[in-house]
Amino acid sequence: NSNYKEFVGLPSNLQGTNESVAMVRRELDSVQSQVAAVHRAVTSAVSRYDSAEERRAKLMAKQETLACLMTAKTAYDEVVRLLDVAETAIVDNNRNNNNNDD
Repeated sequence: NSNYKEFVGLPSNLQGTNESVAMVRRELDSVQSQVAAVHRAVTSAVSRYDSAEERRAKLMAKQETLACLMTAKTAYDEVVRLLDVAETAIVDNNRNNNNNDD
C-alpha cells in the first residue's frame, strides 16, 4: 500500500528534475571544456619540452665534436712542434758532422 502511494506520487516527485538534469549537463559540459583546454595545454608543453630535449641532445653532440676537434688541433700543434725540433736537431747534427769533417 505504501509502495503504491510512492509509485503513484512519483510523477509529482519528479517535477523539476528536467531543469536539474539540464543544469548538471551544463556544468558537465563546462568541466569537459576545461579538461579539454588543460589537455591541449599539457600536450603543447610536452611537445615544447620534447623539442627542447632534441635541441639539447644535438647541442651536446656538437659540443662533443668540438671537444674532439680541439684535442686533434692540440695534437697536431704538438706534432708540428716536434717535427720542428727534429728538423733543427738534424740540421745541427749535419753542421756538426760537416765541421768535424773539415
